[in-house]
Amino acid sequence: MSEDSSSEADEGSEEEENAHMFAAYEELLFGAPRARVDNFLEIVHEKSDEEFRADFRIHRPVAYNLIGKQFCNYFFIYIFLCSFIFLVSIVI
Repeated sequence: MSEDSSSEADEGSEEEENAHMFAAYEELLFGAPRARVDNFLEIVHEKSDEEFRADFRIHRPVAYNLIGKQFCNYFFIYIFLCSFIFLVSIVI
């Protein structure tokens, strides 16, 4: 009976070791998990233009322009797909 308990303990420690090794391997592959920043948009909005440029390596108006263009692209793709799905559902 003592052999059974020692083998169970060995299995438990082996599972823990595997879990630690897997976590370390995952961190090597994908990097450390990133912390979530609450109120990110408010924090960015409160930055001065100099801080914004230093942190993001782009001027604020250029960033807003790119964001606006990307939003419009996604919006038109969304409208197109919704229209397409609607037309396909009518035909079927």
